[in-house]
Amino acid sequence: MNTIRKKETWIDDIKIFACILVVLGHFFQSMIKSGIYLENDVIDWFLKTIYYFHVPVFFICSGYLYQATVHFICLKDWGRNIVKKLLSLGIPYLLFSTATWILKTIFSGSVNDEVASLYDVLFLHPISPYWYLYTLLFLFVFIPVIKKRNYYFLGIALAVKLLNIILGDSDFYLISAICQNAIWFVMGMYMSCFQITEKVKTRVWQVRGEWGIILFSILSLLFYFFDGGKLGAFLLGMLACISLFLTYISIKPKKESFFIMLLKDSTWPIFLMHTLFAAPIRSILMKLGISNWIIHTILGLGISIVGPMLVVLIMRQWTWMEIFFYPERKFRVWITKRNGKDR
Repeated sequence: MNTIRKKETWIDDIKIFACILVVLGHFFQSMIKSGIYLENDVIDWFLKTIYYFHVPVFFICSGYLYQATVHFICLKDWGRNIVKKLLSLGIPYLLFSTATWILKTIFSGSVNDEVASLYDVLFLHPISPYWYLYTLLFLFVFIPVIKKRNYYFLGIALAVKLLNIILGDSDFYLISAICQNAIWFVMGMYMSCFQITEKVKTRVWQVRGEWGIILFSILSLLFYFFDGGKLGAFLLGMLACISLFLTYISIKPKKESFFIMLLKDSTWPIFLMHTLFAAPIRSILMKLGISNWIIHTILGLGISIVGPMLVVLIMRQWTWMEIFFYPERKFRVWITKRNGKDR
């Protein structure tokens, strides 16, 4: 995977963009619910717009890397991959979901949502943003890698998505989550299978992507005032994702600053930890009687990004902390070292 990531730098670039949008989305929602921000058309439009595509971008990237790096020969290989995913996704999911639940319970007077039971949070109705890990784990379980270049999987995923739009969500959270997001994951797999990235690395495709972003921005304004329904939202999200990927894939890599390199290394920790940093700060400020929206914005957004980045810097010195974020990789390193000592 490291070779793939070094070659395909656009994956890290687009994940940074999507991660920042996830942080902004959660931050603005919490500020509105807390009464610090007053609802207005600008924030409402922004929130509605980013939710068309920011998490689908993560699913597409995951599907791309899955198809590019995982190869099944037999059922045993599939089982090994599931164990890896249980470690790499399951441990962070359980850890950070539990940590968030504890914080919500402690600050129950100032958090924005009712606190459900820990069992419900972990197994039935995962909380944001960890529902992404929950859903992604089961997508890895149920969706095999593509062996032949055909469109069967893509057709099935699209049909499932359309049925979900027409019939509505299931009473079971997991079923709804898979039906809603499988299409994005499978899209990423087909991008890898058909080597789409190699075919669009030209200035022409970058310009087309940029025009697509402009068109998406215009349509998102129209959709804000005139409801396009679930189908319209899906098509708009598809336009946004395709346009963003065309743009990012076509951008030539440049020499990066220390901050950008650190930001790339911190994308996963920021995704996992931004609410854990932002919520306590907001609660403390409110308990101190500080309700100024400028102070909340500077401190809240700042700690959401900088806090996890500081954790990454600390983790470079205390590498054992990687077990919380990259458990499968850390276990693999420990096993390799142990086997080396036994020889």
